[in-house]
Amino acid sequence: MERHKPVRNPYLLVLGASGYVLLAAFVNMYPPDTIVYIVLFLIAFTVSTGFILQYVFRKIQTSVLWSGGLALLLILRLFGLKSPIYTVLLLASIISFEILWKRK
Repeated sequence: MERHKPVRNPYLLVLGASGYVLLAAFVNMYPPDTIVYIVLFLIAFTVSTGFILQYVFRKIQTSVLWSGGLALLLILRLFGLKSPIYTVLLLASIISFEILWKRK
């Protein structure tokens, strides 16, 4: 029996790319001097990355996990936690969540 792969939706790619363009325009117009602008940047970055990763991986769970992990990495860098061990631990926890979800 032949398995059907989910069809890639080109609108996800267009939404992700236009989100990055709008994000670049947002950063050029408003400097990150208040917490509101930083939060808006992180939300826009997470959503745009989620659309791109959903186009690439074809799974919502995987795209949410990886885009949330990238946003968490940016939040850690914002608070000054720049040690490579944080990146390794975050990567290990994302991979373990992915394996856990695939086994269920």
